[in-house]
This record gives sequence, structure tokens and C-alpha cells, in this order.
Amino acid sequence: ACWGPLAQVARSTGAHGPQHACGSLPCAMSNWLLAVSSGNDARVRNALKTYGECSTYQVPNRLKFGSFDSLVKNLDDLSKCDNQVEQVLRRLERLLSEMDTAWTPEVVFGTPQGEWFKSPPSSYLKNFRWEETLSPVKSTNVSVLAAKLAQFQVAGDDEVKLQAGAVQDLKAQANSIAKKESGTLAQRDLVDILTPDVVESGDFVFTPHFTTLVVILPRGGEKDFQTFCDTFEVTPSADESFEKQRVVKPVVPLSMKKFDKVHDKEGFTAWRIVILKGRTDDFAAAARQRKAIVREFEFSVKDYKALEIKRKELDRRQKEEEVRLFRLANAAYSDAFRAYGHLKAMRCFVECALRFGVSPDSGSPKFSAFLFTPTALAARKEQEIRKVLGEATQADFGQEHCTRAGAKKEASTDLAAAEDQEYFPYVCLPLSSSFA
Repeated sequence: ACWGPLAQVARSTGAHGPQHACGSLPCAMSNWLLAVSSGNDARVRNALKTYGECSTYQVPNRLKFGSFDSLVKNLDDLSKCDNQVEQVLRRLERLLSEMDTAWTPEVVFGTPQGEWFKSPPSSYLKNFRWEETLSPVKSTNVSVLAAKLAQFQVAGDDEVKLQAGAVQDLKAQANSIAKKESGTLAQRDLVDILTPDVVESGDFVFTPHFTTLVVILPRGGEKDFQTFCDTFEVTPSADESFEKQRVVKPVVPLSMKKFDKVHDKEGFTAWRIVILKGRTDDFAAAARQRKAIVREFEFSVKDYKALEIKRKELDRRQKEEEVRLFRLANAAYSDAFRAYGHLKAMRCFVECALRFGVSPDSGSPKFSAFLFTPTALAARKEQEIRKVLGEATQADFGQEHCTRAGAKKEASTDLAAAEDQEYFPYVCLPLSSSFA
């Protein structure tokens, strides 16, 4: 059963697969996964040797696919899975590059002998070997196998996203603290300002009748505020108790003291005053009219040390979670890239089954697949390479089933003619080693 020309029928059903396989070659500087009918391998390699390097790409020819209708559906399924894994790789590569600018991608893969190796993505593709442990050839249908691979990568990506969310939460807490520490005295938390090396014994007074307030003053406002403290009076209301009616000056004389070790780039200064309890609200309201900021604060060395421990713990947790995220993302990238290479191989197999037909004896297509890596100069000569490929392979199909590569395409409203213009007697899929 030779299904070569029936690949055109598959395109008319709406499958996405053949669009890359025969319509247009991959973008510049990417690898090209090429497949030609058996017997054409040496001729095509020889034709392309001046444009780049060719290396064998192990595509199994005994994958299970079922009927022709199944093959057509597989084209669409594989294209969707392919795009899904590419999105995962693109996201992981961006994340890892942001976390470590010196990061270099590596693919960890196994051998049939149970050995494990690390390799750059480009080397992994050039030496690609099908991994039975990852994708059993004979046990599962192509579409089911592809779906399982894609689902596995999505699960790994979801785990990375979950870990990234935890890291972002910790970063938000750390950034909130850093923002408070870097602001002016009017914005910062007093616990970051009045530290044990700033506060002296006796600076804060707390008794049953008196309390201490912290006042933040703008540049040049000290003298005016000192006068305000000395003259501040509270007119008691008629419903207050007899004791409160006798108090007219709640600020303890000469209790205004500057924290000399506190400095601010905007010129704000920090002071303390001792005031009678019950009059703090009246004092704060009057102080705000003089552009002073009044805060209640109870200094405690024990609380300060506890807060320092908490912040160090937050910093430690953030670093640990970032390391865990990096390791997870690195492992997920390696797994996704292995799946990417296998999905391309499956997609190549399905394309070959439609394009070159299957053998009546084995029920499998006969083809040769290899990775073509164009040089930097040749990568800009797509039309020229297309022409070379067309000339090296078109004899197998005849002029009526393919359009000479590189020939000028004329505008046509006829769907069949348009699709015939896109048809080539070889399979070509984009295969990238970088998604940045």
C-alpha cells in the first residue's frame, strides 16, 4: 500500500503536521530534520555537504499507527504536542537564564545499558538515539505515546510553576522589607531605625502614668517643635475627671531628646518625648499641623533580636527555595528536551508513512532520516537549499507530484494547485537546540 501522494489528502483534512513537513523549511540557524525515501540518503547528503553538516537521526520505522485515518489524525495530535512541549522549553529556558545568566542547557539521557550522560542540546540532537525506556516503540500507538510524553512534560512544568510561585511569595516579603529599609525616616519601620546600637538606656519611659512617643521631624523643624512641646496645653472638657482637669501641660519638660545616631538622606530627624498617658491623641493631632509625624513605639531588645532571626530565616528560606526551583527547572528542561526530540522523531515517522508509503511485507515505511545543521552562511540560503533538495529527491515522485524547489510560485485561487505548490518529495521538520 503506497500512500505517498495521499499526504496531500491529509492536508486537505485540516491536519497541521505537513505544513512544516513540505511547505516551508525551518527558520535560519535551526536544525532541519530531513527524511528521504530509502536509497536517496547518500545522494541527498552529498548534495547538502557544501551547506552544512548531516548526522544520522534515529527514527524508528516500526511505530504502531493503525489505519490511514489514524495517521491523518496523528499529524494533528503530534503537531499540538510538539507545540506544547516547545512552549514548555521556551518558558523553562527563559526562567533558568534569568536565575543564572551563566546557565548553559544540558540534557541528561540514558542508554540501553543503563548508563546516564550529560550533553548540550545541539550534541544530543546530532547523536540522537531513541530511548525505549522513555518511549516504548511496540507497546503503544503513536498518538497515545505522544500524548503521554506531552502530559508528563506539562506535569513537570506545573511543578516548576508551583515552586516559582512559592519563590515569588518569599521575594515579595523580602522586597517589602527592603523597601521599608531604604525609604526615608517618615516611611521606614521604627524597628529598623531604633536598633539596640541607637537606643540608650532610659530613652524609653513607660510607667502607669507616662509613656514615650517617637517624633519624626522634617529638616529645620527642631527649634519650632521644641517651642511647641514646651508650650503645648490641653484644655480639659467639662465631662473629664477632676484629675484630668488639673493637667494643662502633658509633655514632661526637657524630655525632648534627639536620636543622634539616626541619619536620613532627606534631612528627617528622630526624637523622643515623654508625655502623660491619655493625652497622646491630642498631642499627635496638634503635631501633625506642624508637619511632624508622631508614632507610638515600645523598644525591646528581645523583640528586635526575634525580628532579626525571623528575617534571616526568611532570607535562608528564599535561597533554599530558589536552589530547589533551579534544580527542578533544570531537570524539567532536560526531560522536556528529550521528549521534544522523540516527538520530532514520531512526527517524522508519520510524515514518512504518508509520503513514502509502507512496505506490504513489514507494514512500515522505508526511509532514511538525518539531522541537517546548516552553516551560518548557508542558513540564509533557504531557497537555494530547497532547490538542491528538490533536485535530489524529485525523481522518486515525478514532476506531477512535486514542484521544483526554489521555483517562483504564481498566485492561484485554486486550492488543489496551491497545495500542489507546497508539496515536496521529502520530509523536513524544524528542530531547534535553543528557544531563547
